[in-house]
Parts: sequence; C-alpha cells; structure tokens
Amino acid sequence: MHKFALSAAMLFAFACDEKYPDGSMNSGLKVGLVTDGGKITDGTFNQIAYEGGVQAAKDFGLQFDYRVPESTDAIEHNIQSFIDSDYDLIVTVGFLMTDVTKEMALRNPDIKFAIVDVTFEETVGNLIGLGFAEDQAGFLAGALAGQVSENKSVAVVGGLSIPPVKRFVHGFVNGAKRSCPDCAVNCSYVMSFGAPATGAEEARSLIALHGADVLFGAGGATGSGGILEAAGQGIGVIGVDMDEYHTTFKGGAEPSSINLLASATKRIDVAVYKAIQKAIDENFEPGNLIFDLPNDGVSLSGFHSTRVSHEARSAVASMQSEMAAGFIATGVEANGDNGAHPDVVCKEVAVPE
Repeated sequence: MHKFALSAAMLFAFACDEKYPDGSMNSGLKVGLVTDGGKITDGTFNQIAYEGGVQAAKDFGLQFDYRVPESTDAIEHNIQSFIDSDYDLIVTVGFLMTDVTKEMALRNPDIKFAIVDVTFEETVGNLIGLGFAEDQAGFLAGALAGQVSENKSVAVVGGLSIPPVKRFVHGFVNGAKRSCPDCAVNCSYVMSFGAPATGAEEARSLIALHGADVLFGAGGATGSGGILEAAGQGIGVIGVDMDEYHTTFKGGAEPSSINLLASATKRIDVAVYKAIQKAIDENFEPGNLIFDLPNDGVSLSGFHSTRVSHEARSAVASMQSEMAAGFIATGVEANGDNGAHPDVVCKEVAVPE
C-alpha cells in the first residue's frame, strides 16, 4: 500500500480507543446525523460522515440514526426530531448548516452538538466544530496535477464557493503553480453539490476551451460528475474527500478508472468518530478540532494510475513531507481566499432549473 493511504488508514485505527477493543461496550448513547441534503451513498462528503457514525455505533454499542433533509427548510425540523427523541449528540454536516446548528445548540444546552466543516471564533458550551485543512490536501492535488500535465493546463470543478471548497480550490491552484509554474489553471464553482450533470458539462467546457488534461473535482456529487466525464475522455482526474476509486469509480470496475490519478482526502469519518468518542468518555469540550497534514486528518490517497510516474510520486511525497513539517505554506487564508495567485479567477456556474 502506498504510504499516503497507509497513514490515513492508521489514523482511523488509532481513533478507536483501546479501552473498547472488541466493540463490546454498550454506551447507551443516542447519536443522530443530519446530512447537508446529500445522500449517505454520495461517494464523498456525506457518506464519509455516515461511515464514521456507523463505525462508532459498532465499536461503542450506541444507537445511531441519520436524516437527509429534503430541502434547507427541513434541516431544523430534522434536528428537532432528534431532540424530541432524546438524542444525546447531534452531528450536522456542512458549512451551510452553521447558523441553524449554532442556534439549535444555544436553544438546547443539555444536548451535545458537533458540526463537520465548520469552526467557531466564539465558543458555544455544547458545540464542537470539526475543521479541516482542505488547502493542504488541495495543494497536494494541484502539485500532482502540475507534475502529470502534458498540455500545461489543469482545471478544477468545485461546488458552492464556501470556505471549505475555496480552500480546496485555491490550494489546488497554488500547488499546481508551485509544481508547474508555466501551467495554466482554470477553475469553476458550480452552485450546487448535487448537480453531477452540470459538473460534467463544466468539465467538458474546461477541456474544450482550455485544453485541460488534468481535472480535480471538489464539489461532492457535482465534482464526481465532472471527473467521471473527464476520465471518460481520457483526461487524468483527481477525486475529493474520500478515495473515489472505491466509490465513484466502483473499485476499478468503471472502465475509465485507469484515469483516476488519486484523491485529495479528508478524514470526516475520523472527525465524526472522535466527536462521538468524546461524548462517550465525558470529554466533550466545546471549541474546535482541526484535522490537517501533521495529524493525518487530510492527505492524498494512494495513486491509481500508471500515468503518475515515479518522479511525480517522489515530487509530491517530498512536498507533503515539507508541508507537514511546516516548510511549505499553501498561501491560502483560513476563509479560503487566495493571496498567492490573484490572476487566477474562478467563475461561478448556475445550475439549470
């Protein structure tokens, strides 16, 4: 197994407390997960959060359930349904749920809350923010793209232009520019995480207009639609959140999987698991938990394509080591803004009604 993938797998093993090695503990805890509207089979963001909850339920003998809101108006209703059913911990998924999660936590101080992809400047006494250094994973994806591109043109299809996605996208831009200063970088934000057809259309546009021969998909199902389309055209692609080789590309059963270079991963499963474990161990301290390269919270998956040469692998591995040690900075601000390459401007793409 490639060392990038190994470190991520080891992290989840380490997250499982040795006090419960056989999964025989019966905690009695009730944990509810509310997705951002995406399904638990989306192959990226929501699925990883769900899998973290399932693993915790198995290890700690707790009751775990989930809700998928049909619309943004239904999010509060879904959270309230867990509150009415006396759940002990409610985990919400995604930046768009920031305000409602904080408000519900303030209204219900006896219930614990955690939210994925959000950090808070002001501490709420019963709420943990689970944040990630997406810019670091994006930077490595960009570095890989720059190493592999033969046309000197790479691109990214992102989702909504919210801070976590912007960190991925701008990290990719800066990583590509560091790895290949002469490479053109083009990027798009599609205004939905659940529009694979629009993601595919945008991928076609980036390839046709700019000659991109490596494409990064950083927008949930939308990004997955983009990389599936690009891979089908023979373009090298990079997945996001989890190793999309096992989901979007069906473990290699998808014929175009030979064009999947790697995925920029973040351990949402571990973050959810950690929040649950803290609730069980009565160590649920409000504030933020940050998952980054030094603690293996973000990384680059194993390489899946022979298009990634030994030299490219070595170059990316060297950058990862230097970044983890603090010798390379991504140039991306915490809110996702990019100060290193202001000449690269991402366009926003509406989703047809």
